[in-house]
Amino acid sequence: MQLNETQVQTLRLAVQIADEAARTDIETRCPSLTGDGREAETAEEIRSAWYDCSGADMGSSVFILKALYYLTLRGRVIYHPSMANWVRFIREDQCNYALEAMLDAMHAAASRSGH
Repeated sequence: MQLNETQVQTLRLAVQIADEAARTDIETRCPSLTGDGREAETAEEIRSAWYDCSGADMGSSVFILKALYYLTLRGRVIYHPSMANWVRFIREDQCNYALEAMLDAMHAAASRSGH
């Protein structure tokens, strides 16, 4: 099945929205911590914060589990080496762009075929 340009652009936007929503779920529901366990307060600490996913309230646990699963599959988080429930977001320049590359290829094919 070949997708047309509109469908490819829709998929690209859907992935971007899902990435942002999953990250926001973690950033807003989990405590942000420095490497030594203090609350991240400064801009630099927040940029490199670890998020304690076990620190979310019970009502948020379903959202956090889904967000973690999704971001892990997308290669967007790394887990702390000794704190199993802590994650950090991978910098944009270090992300795995396999899905984006596939969407680019689909877009190019749709453009060539005139769809």
